[in-house]
Amino acid sequence: MKTRFLILFLASLVSFQLQAAPKILTLEEREVERQIEAIRKAGFSDIEIDNLHASIAENIFKINKILQLDTTKKALRYIGDEPQDLPQFLKTDRDNKAYLEIDMGSGESFWDFPKTYLYNARIFIYPGGTPEKLDKIIMQFKRTNSNGEIFVREMRRVINSDPKGPQVSQDGKRSPNNNKDIKLEYYSSYDTEFIWPDTPTQPIQAGVESKLHDEGNPIPYNKQKQIILTYKKYLRRVDKNVRYKLRDLDLNQKRLISKMLEFQ
Repeated sequence: MKTRFLILFLASLVSFQLQAAPKILTLEEREVERQIEAIRKAGFSDIEIDNLHASIAENIFKINKILQLDTTKKALRYIGDEPQDLPQFLKTDRDNKAYLEIDMGSGESFWDFPKTYLYNARIFIYPGGTPEKLDKIIMQFKRTNSNGEIFVREMRRVINSDPKGPQVSQDGKRSPNNNKDIKLEYYSSYDTEFIWPDTPTQPIQAGVESKLHDEGNPIPYNKQKQIILTYKKYLRRVDKNVRYKLRDLDLNQKRLISKMLEFQ
């Protein structure tokens, strides 16, 4: 009996020591941890994001410039079979600041089937005072479950209050920008019955707010990575949208000029 008790005691002691012992990371795990620490320290800098910011800012500046010409502003009135008005390019918010609104689509989502959602996505872009600068980017996504007994409205927003292009010093050295202050906001009808307007500024506080990286209390790395990849994915779509808008305006201008030269 004593022998059996001693064996059980020793087994328990060994098990406790094994559990209490610190985990020894493998070489591969240490390398992953080192890379994560380096990415966080750099503030999730990303060359492609910098380039996309610069491309969007430059093309918005070009569009604003070309819209000052009569041959652009009035092109749709004369080049088609019926006169059309050129849609307003920039809107103004309640503080009278100009911004570009891009509709990213709406419809029904089946990603969490059998749950289905009605969604609406749009992006607001505040251009800067120079061709190289944007003042702010707000990505907004609304959804409501389309079936069930309780209907919950939600709104998610990703906000970059300082979207910079590439920073190049006088000696030609490029410095990546810090993206750690990108902010997340979450709104829910659990908190309010207020209907959130489709505007860049919201009159009520978000239910939950978080930053991409808080050095004192960071969120899990895989979620940080998901945030930056989602932001970059939609930046690509915005860049494509703005480039197409510039191309269409340029093409319409050329068509009107050609029409004005039809001396035959």
